[in-house]
Amino acid sequence: MTLVLPAIDMANDNWVDLFAKANNIIDEMASRVVTTVDPTAGDVKIVGTVSANMMYTSQLSGGYLGTANTIVISSNVVITDQNISVPTVTMNGVTMTANSSTVITQAVKNTLLGSSLTVSNTVSVSGSTPTIVHQFPKANYRSGKYTFAITSGSNRSTCEILMVNDGANAAQVTEYAILHSNNALGTFSANNTATDTRIYFNPHQTNNTVSFHAVLVT
Repeated sequence: MTLVLPAIDMANDNWVDLFAKANNIIDEMASRVVTTVDPTAGDVKIVGTVSANMMYTSQLSGGYLGTANTIVISSNVVITDQNISVPTVTMNGVTMTANSSTVITQAVKNTLLGSSLTVSNTVSVSGSTPTIVHQFPKANYRSGKYTFAITSGSNRSTCEILMVNDGANAAQVTEYAILHSNNALGTFSANNTATDTRIYFNPHQTNNTVSFHAVLVT
């Protein structure tokens, strides 16, 4: 951080000059300095330690005297431990990609609960070939339960599946509690790659929308 401060000439500056330069210094500090004790209007309050390349904090807030405000983080952002980065966001091992405007292309909502992870997502399946609707690191989660809702035009279908993988070569699912408003819209399958477990939707119709809520367990 660099402060741009006016030069003070004690030999030639008059009282008006000194007053104006003092105000410039105050304005510069107010707009560039982050306080670590009490916030002033527009500042960010940090409870913790800030250095050139590290921030250790138990509280980070914006606004004035507890009034909520927006904190904007720009440029390249890396938050370690849970590892969030831009334009690729990794949350507890589940990777989401973003386009050039950093808009998440797959709106995955993840919540970590102890040794389990809940995931919700919606995927468009436009073709008639098996399509990946979810994947995750196979070493992180060995089993899971999915509730699916599939739509194609006016047709509706819902089911649940149980998934298990051996953490190595094999993954399999069983499908049950199947309901259709008209015709069956597809089935589900799974496999393991070198790193991930993949859940596939195998469509019977084109132009499907597949939504799911899943609980994965280590």
